[in-house]
Amino acid sequence: MSEHLNTVITSCVRILNGLRTLRAHGMPQTSVQLVFWTTALAKPLYAAPAWWGFANSGDMNRLEGFLRRAGKSGNYTGDSTITALSEQGDEKLFTPLRSLRYNPINKLHRLLPSERSTPYLTRSRVHN
Repeated sequence: MSEHLNTVITSCVRILNGLRTLRAHGMPQTSVQLVFWTTALAKPLYAAPAWWGFANSGDMNRLEGFLRRAGKSGNYTGDSTITALSEQGDEKLFTPLRSLRYNPINKLHRLLPSERSTPYLTRSRVHN
């Protein structure tokens, strides 16, 4: 997992350098922040639930360091950590209104197992 995160962080740092160039050429700060969210922040958060458990604390600290560095340069204005952002993504995926489970239009809905019906049987008295 460390090798994968090295690649992701290296790519994100390159994006930060590119954002610095865009800012130097006169791109408005709000546009720079939008580009940061859609490129640099999307990279470490993509499929995070799949690899999150395999990352060690050193890798997580490096990701948090990247986010702090982005905040110091003005690209990231939020106060959430990478962990919190990943958890927010999980919540959005599994909320009832947007969930695969409750959305039959979603292409992945058909891959879910069928719902089980478990009837609750209350005790009934048997009169002899």
